[in-house]
Amino acid sequence: MEKEVSIESIKLILDNSRLSLSNNLSSFDTNNTKAGIFISISSFSVPLFLNVFSEENMFFLWIFYLFIPIFLNILGLLFFIIALKTKKVDNGVSHLRYEDLLHKTEKEILLFEIAANRDSIIKNTPILEKQDKYINNGLYLTLIGLSIFTILYMIYLTTN
Repeated sequence: MEKEVSIESIKLILDNSRLSLSNNLSSFDTNNTKAGIFISISSFSVPLFLNVFSEENMFFLWIFYLFIPIFLNILGLLFFIIALKTKKVDNGVSHLRYEDLLHKTEKEILLFEIAANRDSIIKNTPILEKQDKYINNGLYLTLIGLSIFTILYMIYLTTN
């Protein structure tokens, strides 16, 4: 014998599903913001690295060594750009379904929205995970490139 679920219980679950979907969509927006900020910061380092090449007494070997952090930084920038170019996320109940919902009971509408929110979260999760992966990879490459550049440049300054 199945127990009938009350409208209050359904509304509580609906509120939780709305909050979860809202957090899911906020994560996507936050990732886009982070990627944009990292692109802005990283793009300053490439001219800095290239400026070092303009020194007259720099040997070819140093230029080769300094190419490595430039390459890593540019690769990191590409990962940030890819993170910005991810697919759009699902936002829950589509406005195209409003007409259909007019002929449903309150309980059916609430249950439909809960299911739509759940499905959106399920669809968005792999998109967000992929976006996180690209941002993390870009950040690691950029930080490694900056670290290598700093170490090499300090060595260069102390040896010349």
